[in-house]
Amino acid sequence: MPSKKVNTAEAAEQTHAPISHQHQQFVDAIVRGATPTDAYMEVFPGTTRVSAYNSSSRLLKKPEIWQRVSDGQMAAQLRRQQQAREHIIEQLTRIEARLLTLADIIDGRWQHKDTTINKDTGHVIERYRSDPKAALQAIKLEMKLEEQRTLLREQLNTIDSQMQNTSEKE
Repeated sequence: MPSKKVNTAEAAEQTHAPISHQHQQFVDAIVRGATPTDAYMEVFPGTTRVSAYNSSSRLLKKPEIWQRVSDGQMAAQLRRQQQAREHIIEQLTRIEARLLTLADIIDGRWQHKDTTINKDTGHVIERYRSDPKAALQAIKLEMKLEEQRTLLREQLNTIDSQMQNTSEKE
């Protein structure tokens, strides 16, 4: 399931007191990962670093600004967690497909086909044979993939738990 991109400006307008466009740009810059000082300097170019530090600190003391920053950061965290979850599920799907192929090799259902031509009759002779060496390599790979699958499932459980905790904070 693709992650939905949340527009912090639209979401904030629905639940918070209105703020100016420049203040919303300040909030969005912080949510993207800028420090408050850098965010202030981005929105208000030409401001000195000291002045930006003081002004950004003053802005963050306003409840309508702080709440939007907090909500935006929470939404961004949920998006990152969802993306990580989707990535792990893709990896698990690839591992599951490889394990199915390996099961066929190990069980002997995957065989080499030898083709020869009978010199007397000219007929093509096909023989199938199992490959014990391939089966042994498949078993070793299967063990590694099982280990990776276990680790990925643990990561998925951790992310699900984090997402649940983050959602409960909202």
